[in-house]
Amino acid sequence: MGLVPLGVAAQECGSSSSVNSVDISSQEDLDALQSDCTILLSPYTITPEFSGPFVLPGIVNISKLSTGSDGSREPINVPSIEMPDLVYAKDLFLHRLDSLETFSVPKLATLGWATVDIPSHIDTFEMPALEESVGGMSLMGNLTDVSFPALHTVTMGDLIIQNSHFAVEPETSMNISLPALNSSESIFINGRASRIYLPELTYLASPWITGSGSNFSLWGETIELDLPKLHTVDGSIYFEGNITSLSLPSLDWVDKNLTVTAGNPLAVDIPELGYAKVIRLSGKIKSAELPGLNNWSELHVDTDLAFDCDAFMEKYDRLPTMRLVTCVSRGEVEDSDAPNDSIEESTSTEDESSPQEDESATAGEEDTGDEEQTGDDNGSAHMHATGVGAVLVTFLVVFALIGI
Repeated sequence: MGLVPLGVAAQECGSSSSVNSVDISSQEDLDALQSDCTILLSPYTITPEFSGPFVLPGIVNISKLSTGSDGSREPINVPSIEMPDLVYAKDLFLHRLDSLETFSVPKLATLGWATVDIPSHIDTFEMPALEESVGGMSLMGNLTDVSFPALHTVTMGDLIIQNSHFAVEPETSMNISLPALNSSESIFINGRASRIYLPELTYLASPWITGSGSNFSLWGETIELDLPKLHTVDGSIYFEGNITSLSLPSLDWVDKNLTVTAGNPLAVDIPELGYAKVIRLSGKIKSAELPGLNNWSELHVDTDLAFDCDAFMEKYDRLPTMRLVTCVSRGEVEDSDAPNDSIEESTSTEDESSPQEDESATAGEEDTGDEEQTGDDNGSAHMHATGVGAVLVTFLVVFALIGI
């Protein structure tokens, strides 16, 4: 339970053991809370019958505040929610705020679990004093400015910010500012964003709600994403969308998957990355530089652009053959001898000597020349594989050619 500020006499309402919510259906219900309470121990619910501004001064501690009743998804006709003295909230579950224009909790410092769904357009969503979310926080709506200037930790839950439901085109573009955030179980940012500011983010753990990992899914206007201090991801992390610049200068460890899906031409350069279990770079990848990489299970490049797969394979075909490396480029490669609409496939393993590699490459070229040329109308695709995947890749290609 949060503390009551000094100088404020605590007046408890309800029971902490109560499982039944107390309805707030009218201004009279709201006035009664203002005059009698500073701490709300029971869960309280703003029902669809309530209409008008929801202004609740004097309340410093809330166990649970939600909207709707009995699972109803009726819109809540509340243009503003203002709790000027609230310091601690264990649980906020606010959805279908279709008319909301103002959300104000200027003193809220500690938050448990929070879910806020704002289908209406709200210019500014800010919790200026919030320092810690000890559960998770999910914020969805037609948001413009999202600001948590003091938030430094999200524990035992995920931080989710999105201005679009899945498969729905967002109406706004978000400017997200989290200047003090140091760590979170995971971060999921989805939709359109003009700016994401996370200068102090250092650590991401395994996700709770999202399940798959941290995800920056940004398919609106182009955006430059800079996470200058992110060092450790104890799970998976995904970057996808119209990202024109991705800066991860401190990233050293990704326990599971590191995935980049580029909707715009993108040069991937992660200088300090030493380990990631699986790395997948796809879409419009211009180049890939991973100079510190010394341990991984799988490394894949699959790009729609011209990409020097030969140089990439030469650089990363240097570790034990139990590690899988593949490279596919569908763009025009200047030095390639392969004609359009063909698949050029080569395999190599680290423990073969250079003469053997030359013979294998020659044999591979001769075998390819004996088959029908296949491909699509997008140009030539150049595929290379090494390690345990080489035999599998060869089998699949030959099978596909025979099938054709």
